[in-house]
Amino acid sequence: MSGLPGAEQPTAVVRPSRYTVTCVPPDAAPDAHVWALHVEEKRDGNWVVTDGFGYLGPDLVFEDRPYPQCLFAVDTALALAKEAAPLVVINGRTVTQALELTVAWREQKAADARAREQLAGEGGAQ
Repeated sequence: MSGLPGAEQPTAVVRPSRYTVTCVPPDAAPDAHVWALHVEEKRDGNWVVTDGFGYLGPDLVFEDRPYPQCLFAVDTALALAKEAAPLVVINGRTVTQALELTVAWREQKAADARAREQLAGEGGAQ
């Protein structure tokens, strides 16, 4: 990257402005990301909890926009996200059901890997 010759380059500032809260770990399933809630910084030091479509209120009900009641201090927003994460429902499926499916997905993934290894071993024996 170039700048003005002899000019001192500005120092980058790094700070958290988004947290992900989920009960479905990222490596648990191909669609694990859809189960996540995000705590995001907004203006004036306020934070919101969002599922990507709506904003969580203090009653754990999502609103269509970040109304004043959906703006929180970061600690409050994180606590609400942790409370709401187990209650997420996607396409009629609960977090508990999603976690049960992740076990089946991992077992299928392992079985597929074993089958590929077996086929590779048979192909190498020729």
